[in-house]
Amino acid sequence: MRKLLALLVTTGCIGAGYSAREHVTEAARDYSNRVRWGSYEEASRHVKMADRQRFVERHKRLEDELDIADYEVIGLDVDPSREHALVRVEYTWSLKRRGLVEKTITEQHWDRIGSDWLITAEVRARGSELPFFDEPPVLPKK
Repeated sequence: MRKLLALLVTTGCIGAGYSAREHVTEAARDYSNRVRWGSYEEASRHVKMADRQRFVERHKRLEDELDIADYEVIGLDVDPSREHALVRVEYTWSLKRRGLVEKTITEQHWDRIGSDWLITAEVRARGSELPFFDEPPVLPKK
């Protein structure tokens, strides 16, 4: 029994806890992959409970028209408290009626709630507008 426990510890099966960065990376990839493939109900598991219905409705409006060809997590910052994270994702997509390949970079805001990482906002940072991403706030002109 001791040999088995020693083997598990030395191979990393026990005792190797995931960091906050690893947890939010896993959540962001799972969320983005499910959005890519149109699995909005499953993706909504990563959305705050109060926002889930709006999320699903907003995404389903485009499901027959939108083709997300790919996504890539291009950046991730976890704040020092390990309670909040900012994930940057680049989506490559097209609308079937237009046939043009577009790119959109979003900033996903994630909060740790209990033991789960949940997305609290996804805002377009650059690239083409896509209706199910929020738009950045418009700053007043001086």
